[in-house]
Amino acid sequence: MLQKLLGAVVGLVVAGMAATANAVTYSIFELTPLGGTTSGASGLNENGQVVGTSQISGDIASHATYWDTNNGAATPTDLGTLGATSSSAFDINNLSYS
Repeated sequence: MLQKLLGAVVGLVVAGMAATANAVTYSIFELTPLGGTTSGASGLNENGQVVGTSQISGDIASHATYWDTNNGAATPTDLGTLGATSSSAFDINNLSYS
């Protein structure tokens, strides 16, 4: 009887350790716009880098935007428009190329 009880306790401890070892944590960041009122994500990589689109000041156009969340915040970086009025970024790989 004692042997069965000890086996059950060891089994529970091992099962509990396995569940804890596979725990996943998440972080939520506000994707601050580039001076406008809205922004949105289109791509996320395994390094916590996000790309998408953000309104610029006055909401007159959208620009492709990059946010790096590894510093504990999500500060936007304007990726420009390559001479156009608006631009968008749709994806980013794990080497940080969007």
